[in-house]
Amino acid sequence: MTKKILFNDRYGLTEAVLSGKKTQTRRMINVPRTFKGVYVSGFRLARNQLGDYYSYLIDENEFEIEGSYLKPQYGVGEIVAIAQSYKEIDDKEDYNSIYSGCPLANSFCNSAGWKNKMFTRSNVMPHQIEITGVRIERLQDISDEDCIKEGVEFMRTQCKSLIYGFKDFLKDVWLWRKTPKEAYQLLISRISSRKMWDENPFVFVYEFKLVK
Repeated sequence: MTKKILFNDRYGLTEAVLSGKKTQTRRMINVPRTFKGVYVSGFRLARNQLGDYYSYLIDENEFEIEGSYLKPQYGVGEIVAIAQSYKEIDDKEDYNSIYSGCPLANSFCNSAGWKNKMFTRSNVMPHQIEITGVRIERLQDISDEDCIKEGVEFMRTQCKSLIYGFKDFLKDVWLWRKTPKEAYQLLISRISSRKMWDENPFVFVYEFKLVK
């Protein structure tokens, strides 16, 4: 079954993906407390012969736990559905062409996915992305260029300097900072934990392109 991926709507990230502005996403690496009954104290990074990163879990003695290779949720070349609520899809003008005139509201209006995209079926999502690259890095290692690929926008001011930010659609305000990284730091603190930036965790960096 096709997987799906969720992007934040309050800060316009789903729309940024659909418009082609956002082409990267960072997802924190979740380390289990135990693996096959063995206590996990952390993980290590390594590179294979091709130079690609991979990671494995270590026990309390800092030895590798056999078979504990940490795989990313999405692989290169994989097609992933962009999660949207059924109501949002139903409101689109091109809905009938997507679903051949079958009213989505008749099928899903009473389901949890009508307003909550967490509960929608990936196989009926109208838009997909293709994963073009996966790597591991620390959150704070993000470059200014990648901040823009994450959905941070820029604007030239009257004094011809650039400022960087994103919109809070719930409050209908723009939040601006002087640098791309400062803007991304604020963005990630809004959509995740406020401590996440300071904790500087390892993350999977997924690069993608819109294919539909």
